[in-house]
Amino acid sequence: MHNAAQLMVMLAIATIFSQVQAQPRTVAGGDYPSKPVRWLVGFAPGASNDIIARVIAVHLSDSFGQQVIVDNRGGAAGMIAGETVAKAAPDGHTIVMSTGGPSVFGPMLTKRAPYRVEDFAQVVMIGYTPLIIVAHPAFPPRNPREIVQKLNAEVNRVLNNPDAVRRLQTLGLEVLGGSPEDAEQWVKREAAKVTQLIKLGKLRPE
Repeated sequence: MHNAAQLMVMLAIATIFSQVQAQPRTVAGGDYPSKPVRWLVGFAPGASNDIIARVIAVHLSDSFGQQVIVDNRGGAAGMIAGETVAKAAPDGHTIVMSTGGPSVFGPMLTKRAPYRVEDFAQVVMIGYTPLIIVAHPAFPPRNPREIVQKLNAEVNRVLNNPDAVRRLQTLGLEVLGGSPEDAEQWVKREAAKVTQLIKLGKLRPE
């Protein structure tokens, strides 16, 4: 266990509850815990992460002899909960349940993230859910790239229908069409236009 690091419970949504219940363990030696443990969940009450945490918290409370309190702090894709733990005392009494998003990808991809991946010590992997893309055997694409190409082709086919375009425009949507690269170039052009208008004082950023 890293002495200066907060404790972190990593979760990639568990699929088998018996497995989840069997994996929690005491995360520090000595008299730990010496007071109630605050277990932050970065998602709303009733979400799968929350349900799993509450099931495990009951058993941890019995094992520890101290109450394990589940504290939901949703928002910012779980990073609010992560920030709360990162700023807490590194004594193991404030932990967080997290998916890979707030614990890894969030701080890596966010320019001014409130914490770093290194601010946490992983305690235990509770469970995981494998993801797989399946399709009917007759579906022509055979890999992700071909699937994306197929989707783009279908979208462009729909956008060639004037009636479909008019319906989208009535919803306030800008109809682009083309490839993902075309859309990327359009976004860059629009961003450049807006940036220029801001510099000229004709628009005010909020």
